[in-house]
Amino acid sequence: MPLSLAVPNSTDIDSLQRSSFGGQLADGDPSNRNASDKTKCIQILGAQNEALIKHFTHVTQSFLAPLEKYFASLIPLQKKVTAWRPIPKIQNFNKRDVLKLIATAEPHGLTLTRNADIVALYSEFMACPNFDRWLKTKVKRANEAMWTYYISQLETADVTEFMTGHSEIEAVDLILRLKEMSEMRNELITDNVVKLMRGHAETIEEGLPDDLRQSIVHR
Repeated sequence: MPLSLAVPNSTDIDSLQRSSFGGQLADGDPSNRNASDKTKCIQILGAQNEALIKHFTHVTQSFLAPLEKYFASLIPLQKKVTAWRPIPKIQNFNKRDVLKLIATAEPHGLTLTRNADIVALYSEFMACPNFDRWLKTKVKRANEAMWTYYISQLETADVTEFMTGHSEIEAVDLILRLKEMSEMRNELITDNVVKLMRGHAETIEEGLPDDLRQSIVHR
């Protein structure tokens, strides 16, 4: 993770000033402190801090790049997410597959020269808690993105078109799925989304024969 360095306190700054400005500050005598020098010192330290943050951010991004690329390949294509089909699942993250890819292509920005060192580095990272947190965050965000897109598909879906292009069995399956999803509650499935799901389910159900409608009621 990017490193954040705190700006030193006044005691640390005084010490740095004595070493950097020829020992011009006298201990225990605040009147001898040069406010201008202190300001310059803070500015220098701030610039160094910013440079370090940028450096470690770049290193972190370079290190995660192959993992990000592999994870992106696990996410279903957007065109596979439609209002009338179950939301596709993200494929499992296979650590062995990642290590095979890394062994054949050195990640950009890392200075290790031997592939064996790089593979060992990633292997250790994927065995630590930080990787688990990273992966859980990626999965959560990807699922949220798919749910958001799925809901947008529901909002623009033409139920009449579905009824003319799908079988009764598919219609029953969709009704049950919409009703099941409408029972879920999270930050994405709001009351309006629940109302939308139930409305679609009721509209489709009204177009079914009585015997099928009765079978849905008793499930």
